[in-house]
Amino acid sequence: MNPPIGVRFPGTWGRLIHALRVYRPVAWLVFLSASLALFLAWMSSQMRMIIWYGRVARGIRSGMLLVFSFLAFCDAFETLRHNT
Repeated sequence: MNPPIGVRFPGTWGRLIHALRVYRPVAWLVFLSASLALFLAWMSSQMRMIIWYGRVARGIRSGMLLVFSFLAFCDAFETLRHNT
């Protein structure tokens, strides 16, 4: 998804918008990961432990969530690799 030869993007905003269009899955992955990290940092430790024990109690479903999250990360990484 590289631009045709000779196409210029005016200014910093043009290049930034173009980069976000090309690397959209990677940008979403970074945004969602940072949001989750900030949310967990903001949450009290007691609440984090309640969530953790709830995840452990559900076992296989939590494992499936982890696997699908890893697949999404791999897909975003492949998109990044093929667009460069």
